[in-house]
Amino acid sequence: MRNKAVAQSKGSYLLFVDGDCIMLPDFIEHHLRLSEKGYFIPGNRILLSNHYTHKVLQTSIQLYLYSKLSFLQLFIRRHINHFGSLLRIPLGVFRKWHQRRWEAAKTCNLAIWKQDFLAINGFDESFEGWGYEDSDLVIRLIKTGIYRKSGRYAVPVLHLWHPTHDRTQEDKNRIKLQNSLKKDGRIVIDKGVNQHLGSQTKTETLSMP
Repeated sequence: MRNKAVAQSKGSYLLFVDGDCIMLPDFIEHHLRLSEKGYFIPGNRILLSNHYTHKVLQTSIQLYLYSKLSFLQLFIRRHINHFGSLLRIPLGVFRKWHQRRWEAAKTCNLAIWKQDFLAINGFDESFEGWGYEDSDLVIRLIKTGIYRKSGRYAVPVLHLWHPTHDRTQEDKNRIKLQNSLKKDGRIVIDKGVNQHLGSQTKTETLSMP
């Protein structure tokens, strides 16, 4: 579905979030401030507890309008797993400290230039069920020279609790990931966003340097 969404998108910059995430009012603004050619931006997530997630959903709590003090109280009561991630800290050059690190970059909060996404044919749709399609995307980006710029302490999302997904395909997906990690592993995959693009866009994508 994300490949299909990108194929329909009109902008030059993509921002992926999950349907179970709550964004703060300045989320997009801060992501755009971090944007830089040659980099993808993974943000971080703050997990809500099972109990508090149900309370938020049942009573329509406008969690995105909470103050820092309110979030601190939620952390003290163990309703969220992090508080520090909500602080705005200008990390400067340290945002590029781990440029080639692919671990823990999740597309529940990730920004990327559309041309970089298209150049590797987007998400690999041969991944089925839970696991590793996010990591696979990031690994292939890094191989093309598109590096990581951290969004920590700038662009967090609040992640609602949900039951663990079916992981019966995890081992098969892990093998695909390990193949991508190899030095001669794939970069541009076969079954990706290309199959959802119009003929003109496909031509433009193939002609990219």
